Formats: sequence, structure tokens, C-alpha cells
Amino acid sequence: METFAVVLFLFVLGVALGINYFIAKSFEAVAFQKGYDTSVHSFAMCFFLGIVGYLYVIALPTKW
Repeated sequence: METFAVVLFLFVLGVALGINYFIAKSFEAVAFQKGYDTSVHSFAMCFFLGIVGYLYVIALPTKW
């Protein structure tokens, strides 16, 4: 029974990290569309900080 719980936990953790990775990549693309490059570290901000990183990217002004 304990092994099932561990496997289930690892599966859920992997799915959660995969979803977080996909969302962070999407917000990185948004930062690129706003005119920023990788120097703003939008992927790392979104991946590690979650909603705070998403708000950071949303608050970036558009560079023209």
C-alpha cells in the first residue's frame, strides 16, 4: 500500500511540474511578444514563483 501512495505522489508531482512548465513557457512567449529577451528571466520567475511570476510578466510594459 505504501508503494502505491509513493507512485501516486510521484505521478501527481510529475503532472503538476509538467503543467507548471507549460504555463511558464507560455508566459515566456508573452514576454517575448512584449519585446523582451531572456534577460528578464520570465521563465524562471514563472516556474519558481508561480502566480507572482505570472503577475510579473503581465505587469511588464510593452517595448516598441
